[in-house]
Amino acid sequence: QFNKMATVCRKILVEPGDSFLDIGCGWGTLSRHAAKYWGAKATGITLSKEGKKWCEMKNKLEKVEDKVDIVFGDYRELPQKGVGKFKRIASIEMAEHVGLENFQQYLSIVSELLDDEGVFLMQVSGLRKGSNWEDTAWGLFMSKYIFPGADASTPCNWYVLELEKAGFEVQSVETIGRHYSHTMRTWYTNWVSNQEAMKAKYPAFLCNLWHIFLGWSVVASGYGSATCYQFVAHKNTYTFPRDAFISADGIKDTPFNMPKDKKDAFPE
Repeated sequence: QFNKMATVCRKILVEPGDSFLDIGCGWGTLSRHAAKYWGAKATGITLSKEGKKWCEMKNKLEKVEDKVDIVFGDYRELPQKGVGKFKRIASIEMAEHVGLENFQQYLSIVSELLDDEGVFLMQVSGLRKGSNWEDTAWGLFMSKYIFPGADASTPCNWYVLELEKAGFEVQSVETIGRHYSHTMRTWYTNWVSNQEAMKAKYPAFLCNLWHIFLGWSVVASGYGSATCYQFVAHKNTYTFPRDAFISADGIKDTPFNMPKDKKDAFPE
């Protein structure tokens, strides 16, 4: 996970002092990482009041309160909040939840918030182009029980078209489904190792459902029924500095490995 966050920051060219926005920041981990290891001035936005409180507790614990701001609210309201433009924007596993009908609105808000020389990374869960009965069963299960309404989980070409329709140039696409499969295997292992405690707290149906979801996710993302994509994009203008993505000196040194003392990254 540390290396994944480093990959995101590297792909969008985060530099010390850059304004950084994480749309749908969850527990704020990426925002803290960008601030702590890359020197960004980070903002995360979440729809969870409890999540905001937890993020602020972590900001204090990791001593980044002055570098990370957590906003409670809807990302669509950000332009009216006077937050200005951001040089780097990331949206990790959030975009598929806005829905097919709202996708252009979502990208238009990103474009409005993105600096003209800024870079945007969108990571989304995707599906295989075409399907067989296994892929169909997976999609129906997810739609009914896990992520109802998250219909903007599609094959890769649809996302590329939507980005281009919204005025973006796609700089790169990476399929990270196998990475996701290994991540899900860790989640599944953690779940199984704690399932007795979960059964004592939650209904049996919910526990069984989560067991199936996590286990099936390992398999589905492992052999391509489902996958994840990372799209790196910027505004498709004549003046965008495209040489920013290439360098005669190669990739500069970046904080790409977990610190030897893990307490530095995870104080708790």
